[in-house]
Amino acid sequence: MKKVLIYTLIFLFLFSVYKDLNVGSLENNINSPSNSVSISDYNAVYAKVQHGDTILSIVENINGENLNVMDMDRVLEDFKLLNPNVNPYELKAGHYYYFPLY
Repeated sequence: MKKVLIYTLIFLFLFSVYKDLNVGSLENNINSPSNSVSISDYNAVYAKVQHGDTILSIVENINGENLNVMDMDRVLEDFKLLNPNVNPYELKAGHYYYFPLY
C-alpha cells in the first residue's frame, strides 16, 4: 500500500513539473478584455513585457494588422502618455505597462 501511494505521489509531482514547463502555470493575457482600459482619450492594454519584447512588437501583437498604417513616432508618443516616467527604450522584462490600442 505504501508503494502505491509513493508511486502515485511521484507521478503527480512529475506530471505537475511537466505541465508547468510545457504549458506554464500562468497564461499570457495580452488580448484579454479584462486587461483593456480607457485612459483619458486612449484605449490601452495592460500587458506584461517578456524578455526580448519591444514596444513595437507588443503593440503589433495587440493590434494585429491594424498597425501597418501607424507611425512609430505616434506609437512612442502614445506609450509615453500612457506611462509617464517610463523610458520607452528601457522596458524591463516581467513588468507591466500600458500599451496603446488602436
